[in-house]
Amino acid sequence: MEYRKPINSTESIKTYSNATSDPKDVELVVGQQYIIDIVKQTTKKDRSNNNRIVEIMGFTDDFMGDVVVKYLDNNRRGRVRVNVLLPYKEE
Repeated sequence: MEYRKPINSTESIKTYSNATSDPKDVELVVGQQYIIDIVKQTTKKDRSNNNRIVEIMGFTDDFMGDVVVKYLDNNRRGRVRVNVLLPYKEE
């Protein structure tokens, strides 16, 4: 089955997360778990996706594309921006 969100790259990328007041350097690795942390939640989608745990499946572009993720609470796939992900640590 063809998926509407194609994965064009599976290489790890280094970016920064502006989810907190001080930006952090984050390395996004395919297969790792991250938490979505959006500071300015301007849309209903942002409010519903905030604090969800995701696993990275790949990237839509080689340079600064969106991240294709799998939401771990319902196993659906979606896209998020690269600068809203923080590493997830299980407690």
